[in-house]
Amino acid sequence: MGVFDFLKKPVSFDSKATDDWKPPVSEKPAPVVETAGTRFLILQVHFIAGVGTVVVGNLATGVIRIGQTGIVRGKTVRIKAIERKKEKITSVRDSLPVALNLMGVTKDEVATGDQIQFD
Repeated sequence: MGVFDFLKKPVSFDSKATDDWKPPVSEKPAPVVETAGTRFLILQVHFIAGVGTVVVGNLATGVIRIGQTGIVRGKTVRIKAIERKKEKITSVRDSLPVALNLMGVTKDEVATGDQIQFD
C-alpha cells in the first residue's frame, strides 16, 4: 500500500452539510494598510570583510535597485549590490529572499526584524 493510495478511493460526504454552509461574514471591513514606498524586511545581518554590511531579507512591497537610498533606524543607507542565489542582479520586485550590500550603516546598527523604507 502506497502513501497516496487514499487518493484513489472515491470520497463521499454529506451533501446536506455542504449545502447549508455559508462563509462567515465580518461586521467590520478589513483595515486598509497604507504603505508609502518600498519596504524591505531584514531577516539576517552579516559583516563580510572587504565587502561591508550585508543584510538578507524579503521585499514586502515595491521595487528596489542598485544605488537606491533608504532609511533604517533613522540612518540613510544606499544599496551597493544586490544578490540572489549567488547571482548579482540589478533590481528586485518580488518577495524572494535577497542579499543587499549596504553603505552607510554597520552590522551593529541594524538587526533582524528591522525594515528598510525606500523612497
